[in-house]
Amino acid sequence: QLGGTGRKEPSKKKRLFNTDRRDICRFAEANPGFKQEDIARIHGVERSTVSKILKQKARWLSVSTEEEIHVAKMR
Repeated sequence: QLGGTGRKEPSKKKRLFNTDRRDICRFAEANPGFKQEDIARIHGVERSTVSKILKQKARWLSVSTEEEIHVAKMR
């Protein structure tokens, strides 16, 4: 968000769960015309985050439903 000063206001980091990562991958596959920038805006994350997620797309698409709900950070 841009404030009156023209500088970006700090935003709270969004915690991504594996379900979110999987959804981002599925969205990217279903909408090949969307840029990473657009996908990031829709999901409320940085563009670089989308890039990192899509680099490991096979990993995120293969995560089971039970596992992904419990894991927020997976390195």
